[in-house]
Amino acid sequence: MKKVLLLLLTFTFLSHSLPPETEKLLDLTEAVSEGKVRYNIQGNSESTHYYQPVSLTLENTSSEAMVIRVPNGLKLQSSLSETQDLLLVKEELIALKPQETKSLLLFAMCTQQQNSAPSQEDTFSIGGMAEGPLAAIAKEVGKKEAFNTIGQYAVWSTTDAYALSNISGYDEALASHFRTFVANELGVEIPEIESIENYNNPITPERRLTGHVIGGEFNYKFTKTSDVTIGMFNERNVIVRELLNNPETKPGKHNFSFQFDTMQYTEDTYYIRLIINGRVKVNYKMRRDS
Repeated sequence: MKKVLLLLLTFTFLSHSLPPETEKLLDLTEAVSEGKVRYNIQGNSESTHYYQPVSLTLENTSSEAMVIRVPNGLKLQSSLSETQDLLLVKEELIALKPQETKSLLLFAMCTQQQNSAPSQEDTFSIGGMAEGPLAAIAKEVGKKEAFNTIGQYAVWSTTDAYALSNISGYDEALASHFRTFVANELGVEIPEIESIENYNNPITPERRLTGHVIGGEFNYKFTKTSDVTIGMFNERNVIVRELLNNPETKPGKHNFSFQFDTMQYTEDTYYIRLIINGRVKVNYKMRRDS
């Protein structure tokens, strides 16, 4: 009797010690093709086109739990020809219970500079995976967490023949890294430093003679350290110039001023946006003739 009881206790202990059943890992494309999930990808107007421009909603239509992998380098195709397609630059893993629905914002970059940036009304479908230099750049953007204008310029340098000398910004070390990285991937020469704009060199009276400088200011109060940028966007909502970049803005009241030369930027209308931690907080319409 004691032996039977001992065996029973041992069996019970071992059965409770078995690891739980692991959730099945599926790529998004695979899960969709097998009919296990439904998805919707919608534009996110609260972000810029180089941060989190779209929201993904996933519905697990099956009776089993799963983890959906949304891979770095996945292309998203716009439903409208005038809206830019997108390239995902950060992998996401989404755990779904049976019949569960979840939404999250995706880190992505635009891949057609001359088209419009995504709006709230735009929808996207899953495309193929990036290959060659574009795939390598997507991975590097994710690795460096370059979810900013420099990362966007690096992508455009591959998809739009965007000049490597235009990969510039307030973080010169990061910009230099991507100029070198993209040049190596494309097999072209690294641009000479003389051809690259120095964002950290303020407009001087001598430089103002080249055109008419106009500007403005934003006043904002922060309760915690924040990443703050001011960007100038055209009517297609595409960035044309970063006017301020302060990734470690301390708590308290701040005054942010900006200026630009209208001889360099000749479209009639621009939008000056105060962007805090990737979110557009203030949107100011500015006309060159105002």
